[in-house]
Amino acid sequence: MHDTAGKAITSARIERSLKLSLIAGGMGAVWFIFCQPQQILTVFIRNYLNATDMQLGNFIALLNLAGVFHLGAIVLYSYTKRIKCAWIIFSVIARSSAFFIAASAYYVYRGGSPQIALWIIIGSSFFLSFIMGNLSGSGWWTWITMLTPEKKRAAYFGKRSSLAQLVNIIFFFSATWLLDHFNKDVFLIYTLIYLTAGIFGVADILLHLAVPEPKNTHKKIPFNFKQFSSPVRDKNFLRFALITGFSVFSINIISPFQAPFITNDATIGAPNIWLGIMFLISQLTWVILAPFWGILMDRMGKKPVVLLGLLYPLSFILYLLLTPLNYSFILPLISLWTGFFAPAFWEGINQMMLLLTPEENRTPYIAWFWALMGMVAATGPLIGGFLMSATGSLGITTVVALCCLILSFLIFSTIKTPRDRSFEHVVAMITTPSTYRTFYQLPILSGRQKAEKVHKALRDVKHNTGELAFEEVYSRLDDPDQNVREEAVLAMGRIGTDEAGKALITHLDSIESLVRPEAAKALGLMGDSRAIPYLIDALYNGDEELQEESARALGKLYSEDSVSALRQLIREDRSERVKVTGAQSIALQGRLDALEEIIDLWEQTKNPVLQKQLSISLGNLIGKPGEFYLCITGTDEDKEKAMNQLFEDVHGGLKKMEILDFGFIHHILTNSLPSVEELFYEKNFRESFSYIFTIILNLISRRLEFSGIDPRKIDIPVLLKKQDSFLYLGFYLVHRFEHIKNKSDLSITGTEILLSLYYLKYYCKREKAGIKVKRKKIV
Repeated sequence: MHDTAGKAITSARIERSLKLSLIAGGMGAVWFIFCQPQQILTVFIRNYLNATDMQLGNFIALLNLAGVFHLGAIVLYSYTKRIKCAWIIFSVIARSSAFFIAASAYYVYRGGSPQIALWIIIGSSFFLSFIMGNLSGSGWWTWITMLTPEKKRAAYFGKRSSLAQLVNIIFFFSATWLLDHFNKDVFLIYTLIYLTAGIFGVADILLHLAVPEPKNTHKKIPFNFKQFSSPVRDKNFLRFALITGFSVFSINIISPFQAPFITNDATIGAPNIWLGIMFLISQLTWVILAPFWGILMDRMGKKPVVLLGLLYPLSFILYLLLTPLNYSFILPLISLWTGFFAPAFWEGINQMMLLLTPEENRTPYIAWFWALMGMVAATGPLIGGFLMSATGSLGITTVVALCCLILSFLIFSTIKTPRDRSFEHVVAMITTPSTYRTFYQLPILSGRQKAEKVHKALRDVKHNTGELAFEEVYSRLDDPDQNVREEAVLAMGRIGTDEAGKALITHLDSIESLVRPEAAKALGLMGDSRAIPYLIDALYNGDEELQEESARALGKLYSEDSVSALRQLIREDRSERVKVTGAQSIALQGRLDALEEIIDLWEQTKNPVLQKQLSISLGNLIGKPGEFYLCITGTDEDKEKAMNQLFEDVHGGLKKMEILDFGFIHHILTNSLPSVEELFYEKNFRESFSYIFTIILNLISRRLEFSGIDPRKIDIPVLLKKQDSFLYLGFYLVHRFEHIKNKSDLSITGTEILLSLYYLKYYCKREKAGIKVKRKKIV
């Protein structure tokens, strides 16, 4: 990128220029807060120059109608090669309106007519501030937008807004304090206020002399009607401009009359300082949250944030409750609500406008946006002024404004924008406390910080809010610190978006990546089925750690391909660790058809830890995943509690089955099961298993008999494998344990008995469900 003089615009130069524009924006904010029709100017006109509500409404409507002069920018810039020069000249003239307002105030201070001063203010504001400012304003947006990368644009303008509001707080609060403490010389104070505003406003423009204009920012194209009218032929853009105008129209019905209502002795009678207090509260909140809304717009999309911003006028409802006795409580609430949501709307519509404007024809689009919005919004103060004059009621005017705002909220969602998340998703984010923790940790994740601090911040990235930090986390995937690198991968898994999945698959698939095992683990946490072929490939093209994590991840991705790959893994010549992990993964999917491979592996391994893992896998096949884990892990006391509970569950389950076969079940309850328990606690596992083996086989045989099948005349395992996989599981399991008991080199342990009891527990649960069904049919 080069400037108009051919000098390179480096990234360092862009950074310096944007910082300079940031400072200039803070200075310009002083001019805007005093010279735009906001609290200071409207109170001056209404309460000190004695304008009527109708006159105030007409004045603000006139200024909004001047928005049509934004279209003049299309003509102006069609005759210029550069934006910068024309913008500076026109903007300096526009900012000089503050000096005319200062002169008007001084004129009244010296005994002049307030009516003449009022007309001077109206004329200078209309012809200088709005006509001259509007003629060139669109060019600034085109120019500065070219210098700001799109992905960081909303965040930059959010920072600019925060600085502007911070400056506003200082000057606005100072102005209201001066007006209250020197109320006898109020017109002299207004003179000083507007002289200051003029100086700062002009300084803002002149500081931009040092900001470069990219060569391709603007092309001198002779004016033609096709280019001029192209924005209004863009249906989506036209809808956006008109709906935004209607939203501002709705706000303008009531907002110009609120500050005079608060400070007028005939209504609420609050001192002017209360305007400063309200401004202080709302703008401090704005300063804190504007960068947050900017980041949210960059990451989640503009439209849902603007829709959230449209909630800020709901604070107008509180004006219906406002009295001279409660304003000290109500006004701060209004300010807090406004400060929270207003930046989302006012900053959001600017960013949404830039999003919907094509880069090659941006100036006409921006001009038409401001023109259309201004013209539609202009009628708001007219209607508000009429309602206030006709009814004298702020309440009626407020209700009308709120009805219009509800309508604007409903139709705003019809605007089409690319890559936006849903409104509901963004609402869920801003109502989740961890969102704000993630936001305030972004500088740690992206800045120059100690590895330990970055690692801690990455651990705080949560599932529901982590996508806010996607870019920062992504940048840490190749961090030189191993702990940071690995935690960044896991954070990506918790973020869980499509983009996070793609990033993890890229690292899993790259032999150069240092975080392939962690990437496999994270993909399993995400449950991203796109990763299945890459995880299967990693089973054959990675070290043992990668194979193990890939197998574990495949167990969390439910598909025939993943199960097939895991079963093949168990059969192959692999390390015991990898094969056991494969078995665990199959068990997590509840695939009973892998039972034989798991028990084969269970018999083969001599490692007690791996054998426990496989026992847990068998437990996961039988019942609720993770439940059997409690029976064989923890302290001896914990395990004993879990075992006692298991015996109680089996006893309770059999007790409920007595209705099916009283004599047979009663014998188990009074004889066989107590023997199992007694021998188990005596550690006579061999004899204890003999009893449980008999119980399970007899129950299965009895079950077959009830179904009309003679167990003596059929091949039980073949039949069960085809018709009832759960009964086959129990039959096969205890027969394999019986085989172990009879082998000289193996011995039965407590684990086999606990697994058999665990099976019996779930057998009883299944039969109990069958009893309930039968009872319902009888009823």
